[in-house]
Amino acid sequence: MGCVGWANAKSNGAKAINKLVAQCAEDLVFNFTASSGIEALVKNFAKFRVEVDFVEFPANEPDAIYQGSIIRVRDTRLPASTNK
Repeated sequence: MGCVGWANAKSNGAKAINKLVAQCAEDLVFNFTASSGIEALVKNFAKFRVEVDFVEFPANEPDAIYQGSIIRVRDTRLPASTNK
């Protein structure tokens, strides 16, 4: 299980996390107050989408496989082949 903790973040760290959140939000971002900064951030990253590819690999035992997923944030303005 995960855990929740609190820490102080430097400005550049908070900006990096906010960028990733906006890229993963895809269509909606909620905020408790109007914010031109959040509006601009969402507008800049509105064309990003989260994509998941499911993969399977053979295991060393008969009738066994390893399953996993590859998760990435893709810029939909670029061809998919340039976003890997």
